[in-house]
Amino acid sequence: MTPTNSVSLTGRHVVHNVGWSVLGQAVPIVAAVGCIPFLTRALGPERFGLLALSWTFVGYFSIFDLGLGQAMTRSVAQKLAVGEHKTVHVTVWTALSMMFALGTIGFLAAWFSAPVVVHSLRTSATLRSEALTTLHLLALSIPIVITSVGLRGVLGAHLKFKQANAVGIPVGIWTYVGPLLALPFTHGLVPIVAVLLLGRVVAFALYLMLCLRTVPSIRKPSFHAALARPLLRFGGWLTLDGIIDPATNFLDRFLIGASISVSAVAFYSVPYQLAAQGWMLASGLSAVLFPTFTHGLATNPGRARLFFRRGAKYLLFAMFPITLAIVAFAQPGLHFWLGPQFASHSASVLQLVAVGVLITSIGSVGGTFIIGAGRPDINAKLGIAKFILHFAPVWWVLTNYGIIGLAALWMACAGLEATGMIVISLALQRVKPRRVVTRALQSAPIWISLAIAALPIALPLKSAYLVAVVAILGVAAWKTLMSDSERGVVRSRLRLAPLRAASGG
Repeated sequence: MTPTNSVSLTGRHVVHNVGWSVLGQAVPIVAAVGCIPFLTRALGPERFGLLALSWTFVGYFSIFDLGLGQAMTRSVAQKLAVGEHKTVHVTVWTALSMMFALGTIGFLAAWFSAPVVVHSLRTSATLRSEALTTLHLLALSIPIVITSVGLRGVLGAHLKFKQANAVGIPVGIWTYVGPLLALPFTHGLVPIVAVLLLGRVVAFALYLMLCLRTVPSIRKPSFHAALARPLLRFGGWLTLDGIIDPATNFLDRFLIGASISVSAVAFYSVPYQLAAQGWMLASGLSAVLFPTFTHGLATNPGRARLFFRRGAKYLLFAMFPITLAIVAFAQPGLHFWLGPQFASHSASVLQLVAVGVLITSIGSVGGTFIIGAGRPDINAKLGIAKFILHFAPVWWVLTNYGIIGLAALWMACAGLEATGMIVISLALQRVKPRRVVTRALQSAPIWISLAIAALPIALPLKSAYLVAVVAILGVAAWKTLMSDSERGVVRSRLRLAPLRAASGG
């Protein structure tokens, strides 16, 4: 094994990669919060609306890769795990070729449909020409954006998350800072979007450079048609699973507007988006665990099971206090942030969605294990079942219980999906059903404490309750859920002493 292809599966390395992955998602959000107020004032509602539409387009282009990026990541990770380094470049070139072809098809479709899209937009006549040129620019960038996803997947397969995010973080910042830096020279949307897309071109070049360093053999083009079908099959299931949640969210908001009012859409969407930021931790963890599980299952299944347990456990440790605080202070927090109207309509929605985000985040570890085991069809089928269970009663729920009922329905259906992922992933690990039931019963204090936190109690009492629950459950987790080696690592960290060999797990 050459140094460029060496892969570390130590616990410290995984934690390091998770940190970079989460940072890669968090930093652009901070940039957006700081830049958007200036952009809205400078560009005005219409131009900023078109810029926001451009951000959305660029952000969602990656779904047109039909899951090939993740399929390639898993295939390359498997090859690295079993030492098949000589064929890695064949998989990379086959996947990237298909992704570029899909990107080209996307470019043609977007280019020729741009006039229709512009005509359907409710914008002033003076901006239509500008909007058309902007959409054509965005169309040109589709192959670059999709292929960049593939190049980033190559780095992910090698667990090079630091390098990938060293490019991804500046690109995320540039998405908001770039247009801001262009404002002293122009308020025209076309040059501003051109500046935005320049960052994507530079990112593509940097990802390619990093991939050439990591896998020098990809300098030799090699397409193998026999690899296309398994990659497309794996990616197809991932794509089906990936479109279910966006479709559910869109239809939920449409039905709220149709059955209640447009203002109710805001009362539901704002707390949902606020609580959804909690997925950032789970997403960052899953991005690292996916190739890690793939490596482990191919060479050391026990190691993969260890990372599964610790991933779910540490994610729960990190997210539970945050969720408890959101549930406890949803009403006063919304009152302070958005006023009494939002507080009265949205507090219960925020509480329910926050609990749902916690459940689905833990479930995502199971879902990632299932994909790493090569069964993305299971997640897709669970997603379809969730979709059916959600929309069968949704109209009745909305007309009788409003947006609070919808939030409860979403939490229940998403919770069932997450439970299914955990149970199936444990079955794949051959965990005995009795042990699964025991673990489920041990989690009861978590859900009970969240339910009590939602009660209308005076703010000082809630604050005291929050501190007491975190302290009590923290001590219980330390004594019952942490192993001796894990406690030793924490003690070593707190004492700033060198980590012992046990810390590798």
